[in-house]
Amino acid sequence: MKQYLNFVKLDLITIKPYVTIKNFIIFGLSAAFVIYSTKTSTTALGILMGFGTLYITYPFAVGEKNGIDSLYIFLGIKRDTVVLGRYLYALFIDCAFCLFGFVLTLIISLIMSLPFSIIENLIVMIALLLFFSFSQFIQIPIYFKNGYTKAKLSAYIPFLMIPLVVVILGQLYPQFTQAFDSIISWISINPVLVIALIIVSWFIFMYISIRLSQKFYQKREF
Repeated sequence: MKQYLNFVKLDLITIKPYVTIKNFIIFGLSAAFVIYSTKTSTTALGILMGFGTLYITYPFAVGEKNGIDSLYIFLGIKRDTVVLGRYLYALFIDCAFCLFGFVLTLIISLIMSLPFSIIENLIVMIALLLFFSFSQFIQIPIYFKNGYTKAKLSAYIPFLMIPLVVVILGQLYPQFTQAFDSIISWISINPVLVIALIIVSWFIFMYISIRLSQKFYQKREF
């Protein structure tokens, strides 16, 4: 486990030049603008989590630009260690931005004298963490297979598909109201089962994603 944590530290060192006060001021101003415009803090949480996703892609970009992957091989770091370390790094960034977003939106809401529901924001925060995690489980193997430059467009398709799915479901809802209401009713009656299914699905998707990344990264030449 120590070797994976050491690799996470390497990734954090890689992105250190991008962790600036200027960037976090931009994050704060963006969140404040969204909260002021919508009069709710939950929307700002999604914006901040989106910024966090950018930091997950930086090690791929910096590594490709500076030939860091070749350096890992020279230093004797196993490719499986790189893959697992990168997933731990992604999870760390997601959790860090969840916490950062929660605290920041709370502070901004208090300054603007807007209501802030801790329970509601916690639920939204967990939902966003799951959403971005599932999207990254698709995104990361693409980066390991094709590299950042070739994959930077296709890797964002999972994030672009979600709004499309929401729009499609919105169009279908009037025609299948009873079916949608039945699903929602079933979810409300079986919340524990739904949560268990989501957690199990999360681990299954993560496992498949890691295995694909390991397979693709083993075949990459540097």
